[in-house]
Order: sequence, then C-alpha cells, then structure tokens
Amino acid sequence: MNNHFFPVDVVLGYTSGGKPGDLQKIERFASLYALDNQKLPSGKWYIVNQFRERDPSTRRPTYE
Repeated sequence: MNNHFFPVDVVLGYTSGGKPGDLQKIERFASLYALDNQKLPSGKWYIVNQFRERDPSTRRPTYE
C-alpha cells in the first residue's frame, strides 16, 4: 500500500470569498503535476482566505 499523499493546493486570498474561475486553476496545476510526475495528484485542495486583510489575532479560531 502506498501511503504517500501528493495533493495539488491552490491558496488564494480574497476580501469576499472565492471565484468560480479559480477551479480551472486547480485543474491546470493538476495537469502540470501529472505531466511532470507521470501520475495524477492524490487530491486537489482549494483554499480561500477571505480574511486576508484582517489581523490574524482579530479572527475567530479556525478550530475550536
């Protein structure tokens, strides 16, 4: 069993949530990964920081 995890991550900062066109970016990077590594990534993560303009100390905790 192969326990290696190779996701493609796209992290973007916005002031008001993500944009639908960003999903195309994930597919583009996944395709580039597949070409370079001769295998598909094990996951695709789309991470949006909609609070990028706020000081981290003023944000509520992500996990409680």
